[in-house]
Amino acid sequence: MPDSIAGLLEKADLAVAAASLLADDSITAPIARAASMLRRRLDYPEDLLLVGFAGGTGSGKSSLVNAIAGSEVAVVGGLRPTTDRPLAVLSARSSRQVRGYFNDLGVEDVASTEMPDWLCLIDLPDTDSVELGHRLQVETLVPHLDVIVWVVDPEKYRDSSLHHDYLRPLLAHSGRFLFVLNQADRLSGETRTMVLSDFHRALVDDGMESPTVRPTAAAPRSGPPSGIVELIDELRSRRSSGVIARALVDLQETASSLIGALGPSNLDYEARASAVTEEVTRAIVMNKENEASDRLVAFVEGLSNEVGAVTGQRLRSAAARVPIEIQQLVEDVRGKPDGGATAPGVGNLSDKVGDAAWGAAISDRVLGQVREILRARASALALVTDLSISAAAVRTRMGV
Repeated sequence: MPDSIAGLLEKADLAVAAASLLADDSITAPIARAASMLRRRLDYPEDLLLVGFAGGTGSGKSSLVNAIAGSEVAVVGGLRPTTDRPLAVLSARSSRQVRGYFNDLGVEDVASTEMPDWLCLIDLPDTDSVELGHRLQVETLVPHLDVIVWVVDPEKYRDSSLHHDYLRPLLAHSGRFLFVLNQADRLSGETRTMVLSDFHRALVDDGMESPTVRPTAAAPRSGPPSGIVELIDELRSRRSSGVIARALVDLQETASSLIGALGPSNLDYEARASAVTEEVTRAIVMNKENEASDRLVAFVEGLSNEVGAVTGQRLRSAAARVPIEIQQLVEDVRGKPDGGATAPGVGNLSDKVGDAAWGAAISDRVLGQVREILRARASALALVTDLSISAAAVRTRMGV
């Protein structure tokens, strides 16, 4: 495992651990699992490229897998979904090395064949299947693969399900996408050029910056398959950066997700708290305790709405205690006689306690818990930000 990636994974662990105390489990648990899966993946040979083949019914992705593998390992069909479970195809040597990782991914069907040790093909369930489980399998596996080959045919290359349900939601992974227009032998030269151009334009509209589209004919009506050698060469060119690029993208996504879960970073709490404390102090020294309490409650509840998630819930709990804390603070300053009744006060409490002392008491006793909650959040945000910056720096340095 490259030292730079190992260091980033350690930072990811720290960020997730800190954020797990402040963000909802629905956000942090999947991120923690992704980091764990990534660590397991990097424990296996880096030069083994995991390539998933995704596409709709009849697009010919299984035929494409067979053509690359050089043998009939995937079941081919065109009238209904044929691939209902992911199938991994690779050499016997590589199969032994990644069996544990396949178990983690839920890939149970593995076929060994005469293939280069650096290449692993995974035939994914059909993306347009009516079986919800098929789609879930594809969505689950895609983030854990090094390259995803999206296979389309001349009729379905603009299929709305492909573009709206898969490509756009998975845009963050687009650097690992490769697109294949299969069955290109059915098109004349001029028509093929037009369809390839139109497909490329549709991908750019989806948000792809520079999509790679290659024509193939995995099972032509006559003659040998075409475009297969060029496709293998394209996959070979991605060997060096595939795993690393995916690791860095995943880590940056982790950081983005955590930052989003923790809420905005520019709260400017100290300045805002100072201004509110001055207002509350003026109200208290004028014996307007209810007004002071209401103002401070509104301030803390406003913060809770801004940050949201678990931090917001904790701040709302702190806001609920503000009236009690204000009352207790005033009673402590006035003092209580033995009978428990409040001692006769003066018209202006600042005669007994200066404004500065009131401000310090409010900051420490009433807002102390709020400050601690936000300090923990700030610490988590710092760890997450460090992860994001570090991942970006490694990506730039490695050119991926």
